[in-house]
Amino acid sequence: DVLKRAPQAIDALPSIETCGDAEDLDTWTRPPEDPALAEMVQEIRERIAGLTAASRLSKKVAPGAEEVLADAEGTGHGPLIAEAHYMTARFSVWQGKHTEAVEHLEQTVYAALASDHDRVLADAFTQLAHTTGVLLSQYDDGLRWARHAEAAIDRLGHDTSGAAEYHNVMCKLLADKGDTKLALTHCHRAVELYESVHGPDTLVATFAHDSLGIAYFYGGEPEKALSEWEFVRDQLISQVGEFHPDVTRIANSLAAVCFKTRGAQACVGAFEDVVQRAGTSYGENHPQTTDFRNNLAYIEIEAGRVEPARAHATQAL
Repeated sequence: DVLKRAPQAIDALPSIETCGDAEDLDTWTRPPEDPALAEMVQEIRERIAGLTAASRLSKKVAPGAEEVLADAEGTGHGPLIAEAHYMTARFSVWQGKHTEAVEHLEQTVYAALASDHDRVLADAFTQLAHTTGVLLSQYDDGLRWARHAEAAIDRLGHDTSGAAEYHNVMCKLLADKGDTKLALTHCHRAVELYESVHGPDTLVATFAHDSLGIAYFYGGEPEKALSEWEFVRDQLISQVGEFHPDVTRIANSLAAVCFKTRGAQACVGAFEDVVQRAGTSYGENHPQTTDFRNNLAYIEIEAGRVEPARAHATQAL
């Protein structure tokens, strides 16, 4: 499990160059003046960093997250409280608990606004746009949070990583909403920024190509989507292995192109393979597996296989 997730965990690390960038370092809040409180804040920040790293390497959130959040709130130090809620929100997303994630992200915003923690504020707004607009398909809420995210990133002035994430979220949100022409503008900008900041062969750049494929697909250009997703699949297999959860997700996208271009009858097997992969890589009861199983039921209905479709739809429900 750790080996599967190690490349993504490495990609998630900030660039080492930021350690020598005075302008970037100045976007982080300074420690409290009280020496005892400053020591406590630093200790909790290290625990947050450790939990975040451990969780990126495992399907399960490392134990102690709730305790760290409680300890952070106990300090009364606003920037730390914002960071702890943001950590907890990301854990909730990884577990598929999207509504819970929104609650923690809103708490992140309140704490970050109160303490002028501009960097975490920008990240929280972007994640709120993603969680509400993409994961929960609440488009109006997602776009409202996205406007806040754009303003917060502009306030930072030079945060190209944050801008890349924002454009990637807008790419997926607008494509899912059906505004594919505007989505493609954000998609191409996200690819450009990720490749310039992290490099063209990194996972984050690969995932930006995935979002571009989504926009092409929803925009009625399945051949362009196929090209992007085949590129993403090959990049993922070379970097994280054939049975990684993200390869399963791309397999679902490729199955969708199959259905779009060849019809249901020819593509039932492709969707069956996706569900089988998802049960292993995500778990049988994960929301993503449920979505894939529901897709299979739909394809089976289209192919005239009513009884298997009924069984899969009932299980998904």
